[in-house]
Amino acid sequence: MIIILYRIKPSIYQTQLTDFIGFKSIEQYDMNVPKDYRIARKRFRWIPIQPTWGKRAPSTTDILSKSQKRIHEFIDWEPKLKDKYLYRFPRVKIPRFEDFGMGVISKMEWDMHRYLKGFSGFFENLFEFNDFSFFQDLQGVLEDDGVSFKDMFIEDVLAYEMLRINLGFKNYSGIERMGKFLSYPPLFSITHNPKFFPKAQDMSYVMTRIPSEALFEFFQLLVKECIDCRIIIPRILIWDGQFIRSNCN
Repeated sequence: MIIILYRIKPSIYQTQLTDFIGFKSIEQYDMNVPKDYRIARKRFRWIPIQPTWGKRAPSTTDILSKSQKRIHEFIDWEPKLKDKYLYRFPRVKIPRFEDFGMGVISKMEWDMHRYLKGFSGFFENLFEFNDFSFFQDLQGVLEDDGVSFKDMFIEDVLAYEMLRINLGFKNYSGIERMGKFLSYPPLFSITHNPKFFPKAQDMSYVMTRIPSEALFEFFQLLVKECIDCRIIIPRILIWDGQFIRSNCN
């Protein structure tokens, strides 16, 4: 039997075939313990994860060969309206929330994306749509070397550190004071434990145990991902570097 323990949501009790033929064995994992969490995630892919801290499948784009036929080569499409009228006045269909957003995002977020030009998403989207499994592996290596994180996840601590930077606080004490006026922790929807709200001492304890080389390596992975997605272009980075070196005192 496999037992997956949670603090908030119901625990999972998964029986195995060996339980019915007399070979009983119990494997128990506490998902609030980082080491148990990593082992269970690697062994059992069916465990539900919220938020999506796990690894994502690599995005691949298939390039069609010149010999590959396209659908418009088999269908002769003739518009009902002749001349240039159809192309001067194309019919623009307004996307509806019920068709595209229902069950994906909230109605409020849909309206904000549509009516607010400067809105680009919520802070939580940084962690729901990006891959932070690098820090899961890093924490496993550091704990094997004897480094203790007091049963705290590096991802959760980094999330609160990024929240501090995003809100413009000089130190974490501002986040602590803000938390006194909230019913729930600010990032309850993305941390592994919804009740997790670190103190300034916890932030300092975890951040000082993360090697600077590891943070730089993660930065390089982000740069590579941006280059692969053509968000940034390397030649611009080189040009900027030359410009800074030639114009700095």
